[in-house]
Amino acid sequence: MQSIMEWVVLFFSTAINYFLQGVIVLLILNRKLRWKELAFFALINALGREILIPLPEEYLVIKNLIIYIVIMLLTFKYIFKIDFLRSVLSTCMLILLSGIIEYTNMAILKLSFSEYLISGTWFQTITNKLLLYAAMRNVANLLLFTAATLIYYFKMKIYIPEDINKRRTFSIIINGLLASIMIIPNMLFFINNTVITVPTEIIIFNAMSVLILLSLSIYNSINFGELEAKRQEVEFQKLYIQTLSDTIDGLRGFKHDFNNIIQVISGYLSLDDLSGLKKYFSQLQGDIRMINNMLPLNTFIKDNPAVYGLLLSKISYAEIKNIVFNVNISAKINTGSMKIYDFCKVLGILLDNALEAASESEKKYAELMITEKPDKTGLVIDITNSFACHVDIEKIYENGFSTKSDHSGFGLWEVKKILSKHKNCCLKTTVADNIFMQHLEILY
Repeated sequence: MQSIMEWVVLFFSTAINYFLQGVIVLLILNRKLRWKELAFFALINALGREILIPLPEEYLVIKNLIIYIVIMLLTFKYIFKIDFLRSVLSTCMLILLSGIIEYTNMAILKLSFSEYLISGTWFQTITNKLLLYAAMRNVANLLLFTAATLIYYFKMKIYIPEDINKRRTFSIIINGLLASIMIIPNMLFFINNTVITVPTEIIIFNAMSVLILLSLSIYNSINFGELEAKRQEVEFQKLYIQTLSDTIDGLRGFKHDFNNIIQVISGYLSLDDLSGLKKYFSQLQGDIRMINNMLPLNTFIKDNPAVYGLLLSKISYAEIKNIVFNVNISAKINTGSMKIYDFCKVLGILLDNALEAASESEKKYAELMITEKPDKTGLVIDITNSFACHVDIEKIYENGFSTKSDHSGFGLWEVKKILSKHKNCCLKTTVADNIFMQHLEILY
C-alpha cells in the first residue's frame, strides 16, 4: 500500500509539474502570469491525475491520458479564460512537451542507473517504484523550469489573431491534434515498458524526434501568426492611406474655397438673410464635420485597425442618414484585460443603438467621446444621442426587450453579458431632456 507520506510527495511533485506547464503556456501565449490562477490550475490537474477512479490495470494509461486531456482543456478555458482554439493548442503543446520530458527522463535514468536497477530486486518493491517515479517527476520539473526560463529570456511567443476565421482555426486545431496523435502511441509504449526493457538508443532517438516535431510545430505556428498579422496590417494600411488621402483632399479643398466661403457669408450678412446663412452654414458644417471626425481617428486610432474600421463605418452611416455625428477622441485605445474583439462588439452595439435612435429623432444628433481618466488608470467612453420615444432604462438590458416591434432586443443584453465577464468595466446609463447617455469606464 502507498503511504500517506509517499502520496503527498508524489502529489506535490505532480502539482509543481503542472504549475510549470501552466507558466510555459502563458509565456508562449504572451499572457500575464497570475500566481493564484496558476496554483489553482496546478492543484486541479494534480488531483485529477493522482485521485483516479479505479479501473483494470490495462486501462490505467488510457484513462490517465483521457483525464489529462479533458482536465487540461477545461482548466485552460475556465481558469485562465483562454478560448477553445488556444486551449486545444495549449493541450497539444503540453502533450508534445510531456513526451520530450518523459523520453529525456528515461534516457537519464537508463544511462545512470540501468545496471543497478536490472541486477537486483530493488525495483520490484512498490515503495522503490514510487521513489523512482518521484525522482523522474522531479527531473521533469527541473527540465520544465529550464524550458520556462529559456522561453522567458528568448521571448518565444505564438501570435494567434483574435479575429481568425473558422477555416484557419480548424486548420490549426487539426495540425495540433495530428502532431499530438503522432506522439501518443510512443508515450504509451514507453510508459508501459518502463526504463528497464527499452533500449537506450530508442529512447534517445524518440526524444530527439519529439523535440524536432515540437520545434517545427512552434516554428510553423509563429510563422502563421506573423503572416496573418502582416496580412491584416497591409489591409489596414490600405484603408488608413485611403482615409488619410480623403482627409488631406478635404483640407486642401476647404483651404482652396476658404475665400469663396468668406465671400458667401459676407453676401448673406450684407443682405441680412439669416435664414439663408443658417442653411448655408448647416451645409458647410457637414463638410467640416467629416474632416473633424477623421483627424482624431488618424491621430489616436491609427494603431488599432479593428476600432478604426468600426468607427469609420459608423461615421459613413451617420453621413448617409444625415445624422450630426461628432467624434472626439483624445486618448489611445487601451482595453486592459478585455479582448479587442469584445470591446469592438460592445462599442459597435452602443453606437448602432445611438445612431438608430438619433436618425428617428427630430434633432438627429449623436456624439462619441473617448478620453482617459484624470489619474491615467482607465479609458472613458461617452456616447450621447437624441431620441424620440420613451426609454425605460431599468428594462433596456433585459433579453428580448426593445422599443420597436421589429427588433429582437438582443443587443444591449449582449453588452451586459460581455461586460459581466470583465471586472474592469463599468457601464452607466442616464436619460435627460430627450438625450440618451452611455458612460463606459474600462480600467487598465
